[in-house]
Amino acid sequence: MENLSEMNLFLFLLSETICLATGCLLSVLPHITRKSLLFGVRIPEDAKSDPDVIMVKRRYTTIMIVITLILLAGGGWLYYIRPDSMLLLSLYQPSILLLAQFAVYIPLWRTASRMKVQKGWKVSHIGTSQTAASGIKGRLKDLPWIWYAVSAALCALTVILGLAVYSSMPDTIATHWDANMTADIWSQKSLMDVLLCRLSRPE
Repeated sequence: MENLSEMNLFLFLLSETICLATGCLLSVLPHITRKSLLFGVRIPEDAKSDPDVIMVKRRYTTIMIVITLILLAGGGWLYYIRPDSMLLLSLYQPSILLLAQFAVYIPLWRTASRMKVQKGWKVSHIGTSQTAASGIKGRLKDLPWIWYAVSAALCALTVILGLAVYSSMPDTIATHWDANMTADIWSQKSLMDVLLCRLSRPE
């Protein structure tokens, strides 16, 4: 029972950490991406200091911060009343956050499109060769260093937490759960399975 409680705590902390990090990155996304893009709409470079542009970005950031805090609080509440459901939390909490971000992004994309028309912003056309040249490599190259740093930190945190609880885990661990979250397949514990989180999703 103690080992199960430790695993639930591990899943809870891991899920909350990922949710917090993802929420922070999504919240600052419009402020660190290319200044010529406003929620997917191309705008002039000098329009980044327009009060309406700044207001729309701040609105997005505020909403995403609130959503992230609600999800974190919801995760804590779920851990308090149903600690045995932490696997579900770790599977679906990040997905809920991404869906919420999408729901916030779309209306602001429409707002940015209307704003571009109302203000008469003109943007020079980017040729096919330039677009192809930028490609995936160019987009990855333009990402701020913080994206790589946070990704590396999350990977390192997962390994550290896995190593921290490994010795206290039982020799046989659950690797599959049915739709009622009841373990139905058990396997011998291995460091590789724990570090790579090779635990099957419930079906």
